Amino acid sequence: MLNKIKENVKQQNTWYYKIIFKTYTAFKHADLPLIYPIPNILKAEREIRHAVWDWVSNYFYSKPIFKVYCKKYGKGMRLYGGIPEILGNLHLFIGDNVVLHGKSTFSAGRIYENPTLVIGDNTYLGYGLDIMLADKVVIGSNVMIANEVRIISYDAHPIDPIKRLRNEEADKTGSAEIIIEDNVWIGMNSIILKGVTIGAGSVVAAGSVVTKNVENNTLVAGNPARVIKRLC
Repeated sequence: MLNKIKENVKQQNTWYYKIIFKTYTAFKHADLPLIYPIPNILKAEREIRHAVWDWVSNYFYSKPIFKVYCKKYGKGMRLYGGIPEILGNLHLFIGDNVVLHGKSTFSAGRIYENPTLVIGDNTYLGYGLDIMLADKVVIGSNVMIANEVRIISYDAHPIDPIKRLRNEEADKTGSAEIIIEDNVWIGMNSIILKGVTIGAGSVVAAGSVVTKNVENNTLVAGNPARVIKRLC
């Protein structure tokens, strides 16, 4: 019965079904007029409510839980959007005034006994950051890492297909430390691969794939990343 009525309204088979259809369409596309200052009040209320909730959830929930994962943490740490996902037996050392995002993943392989991630003071780690390490990744102070960056210091799987079928872990030959020195800026969607040192003051352009060392104060870009110019 209900389906038949819906079909009659849709087809506008009679004059009253046509009225129902036009009334429904009018309400469907109706838009409330802006009557000031009501929208401004609603906007302010929303912003204040979100800010208060973010502070309360961060201070009383996210930060206390995240600190449990840290071997050492400094003062002034800020978390946005929840708690980063920590996978494996990761040894995490965080400096002062570090900013992290909840939609981030820090994962440690099982190759080494004490896989270690070190993050220096005043460093910003962007949304969607993914760090995979086996031995050590060191991120210096005053570093800016943009959204959706990947830092990968080991081969997650062996090259040998038989070992992959056995679900074996990659060995130490497929692992090497990554060091990102102070005052580095890494652009969005970049990938930093194993064994790389990025020198102090350097910039990695968005979308770059860094496969070899970057000298101090150098701008690199591309896949693989190449030197574009010296910054100093």
